[in-house]
Amino acid sequence: PNMLTFPAAFLPLLALALSGASAADCSDDAGCKASCLQAGGSLACDGITCDSAEYKRCSCAGSGALRRDGSCQAPEAQASTCTKPTHEVLLNMGAWASPELDSSDVASGKASAALSTVLLRSVAAALRRQASEVAIPYSTLKFSSLGSSETSFGARGGPLLHVDWNFSFCAASSVTPEDDIHAFEVRFNSEAQQFALFNTATMRVLTFTVLSSSTGARDVHTLPAPAPAPWDEGGASTGSHGDPKDEVLE
Repeated sequence: PNMLTFPAAFLPLLALALSGASAADCSDDAGCKASCLQAGGSLACDGITCDSAEYKRCSCAGSGALRRDGSCQAPEAQASTCTKPTHEVLLNMGAWASPELDSSDVASGKASAALSTVLLRSVAAALRRQASEVAIPYSTLKFSSLGSSETSFGARGGPLLHVDWNFSFCAASSVTPEDDIHAFEVRFNSEAQQFALFNTATMRVLTFTVLSSSTGARDVHTLPAPAPAPWDEGGASTGSHGDPKDEVLE
């Protein structure tokens, strides 16, 4: 099987980098709505609240997802002309718990409606399509097997979650993102990071699979392993016993 190296030191350094970060801080509901309207959120701002007790930031109502500018992204209709997935992605991410993604979501394996809104937008951007031209047949979450799955630092009111996110997609017209998986990943991340949830998150595609609807064949691709991290002495990613194989994902 293809192998992908993952630096063991990644999570502690990510947590350190993100522990002082904040996004869409709030003190009351009125302030959240004012910021949303100012950013052009319009009707999507209805029901926005300040979750000052748990997450210390604004939270959009229902399936709405909070954008970095304080507006709420309303859910969009998926393409009705594609129902069978043509591609599958396994993505690894580290993100602070939020109204869109918390420990209970990961434990249940189901993405929240708000997270699904972000996913559709991000996949559409990665494919250079409108959200209405794309569909997400399935999406599942689980705590990552790569390392610590949940680490609490208290700075953002919730834990830092380390999650594996598996999802599929199809488009109303033919797409071949496997021709440049790195470009797909860059565009996906760029759109996702327009949302408060992913403003300070780290995401990486682990596997990218092309699905054959006729034969059921699975053509699995992996991105090249990331360059050696600067904190890895000697330029190699090593595990706790100094063996690079300790930190390899099958």
